[in-house]
Amino acid sequence: MTPRELPHNKHAERAVISTILYNDNVDFGLIRSMLEPDDFLSLPNKTIFESMIRLHKDGLPYDDIVVLGQDIMDRDLKNAVGDYTYFSELSEDAGSSVRAEYYARIVLDMSRKRQLMAASDALYDAGKSNISVDDFLNETRQQIEEVNKRGEIENEGNMEDILSSAYNSFENKDGARGVVKTGIGALDSKTGGLWPGLLTVLAARPSMGKSCLAINIAANAGLAGKRVLFFSLEDTAQMIIYRMIARFSNLNLDLLIRQSLTSRERDVIESKRELLGCMDIKIIDRPLSSDQICNLSRAETKTPDLVIVDHLGHVTDKGDLYEATTNAARTFAQLPKDLNCPVLLLHQLNRANVNRTEKEPILTDLRQSGEVEQLARVVWMLHRQHYYDKKGDRNLAQLFVRKNSHGSLGTISMYADLAHMLFRDYDQQVEQDY
Repeated sequence: MTPRELPHNKHAERAVISTILYNDNVDFGLIRSMLEPDDFLSLPNKTIFESMIRLHKDGLPYDDIVVLGQDIMDRDLKNAVGDYTYFSELSEDAGSSVRAEYYARIVLDMSRKRQLMAASDALYDAGKSNISVDDFLNETRQQIEEVNKRGEIENEGNMEDILSSAYNSFENKDGARGVVKTGIGALDSKTGGLWPGLLTVLAARPSMGKSCLAINIAANAGLAGKRVLFFSLEDTAQMIIYRMIARFSNLNLDLLIRQSLTSRERDVIESKRELLGCMDIKIIDRPLSSDQICNLSRAETKTPDLVIVDHLGHVTDKGDLYEATTNAARTFAQLPKDLNCPVLLLHQLNRANVNRTEKEPILTDLRQSGEVEQLARVVWMLHRQHYYDKKGDRNLAQLFVRKNSHGSLGTISMYADLAHMLFRDYDQQVEQDY
């Protein structure tokens, strides 16, 4: 069998080396940021580039063939290059300095193709083993992403591009690109909404209404034209829809579940069908691990504007509670960066507040549930005091911003009518007519 020929361009490889050697105006720092020695398939070119990097790092003349030759001999690599005849041959391939980056791009593209072929071989071998499908998908994604990143390195962190994006956001009346508003004015005013690239944790004790709040945020985002991917690990998709119908029909959820409806109430429900149907919300309601959730999110044909996971305690990661929660939180922390969209992760707090006089949740209530506190960029904690003492306004809910990597902390008061699945601004007296 004929050995498989690996992609390469010997002329481009020689042109990169020769242009550095025989042209005084080449930006070696730029070429170095693009290429590694292993990007050269030719052993002589790889060896020379390695020496160039070593000499440049030490402040020595990396483009002098005598100094280069000595460094190669000092490393006992003379056989890899041969005598000085090869350096003379390279002079024939020298191009202008402005073409050095173009030559380097060709070398990099050929190298990336070889890396993809190598990854394909490794994945083929892995696929024949007992590796799980999810681990196999993760390995595939990681290897492809590593190759993909090589093609973006010269543009990464470009100050001009970052400045343009920032200043454009100031002029955009809807705010920064990718931010998803919750639809609750006080919350959006305090936090700016849900930011792309950030993991926001919404934590609470049971019966505080965190799922209800998440459904309201999903619905408000859907009405604003955002695409929402909702992972409901606790309730069925049908129950989520019941809750949304209750929210927009202003009907008691209990009536919907018991199917105890008058003809007028059925007409109200039917009148909201078109409104609900126009929202781009996808609900997935089966048991999933954090890896499966992330893989499904990345596999969407159209990248979601917002991902919601309800909730962390029902993720099926392996290990004891602490280990499983920590592993899942680490996985979810990377997802908003990969998708460049916000991820809202719901989480149930421990029982630490039960023995406290003040029942309001605090950040340390996350301490015994893995590394959620450290990994989350934003932590919201939902609380309803009436649940504990039956005093005051039963519809008053407080959302405490306990951690905020990009803004201030504080407390937001909201009106919560859990029977009708409604969260809104506390001082909003009249429900908006949809």
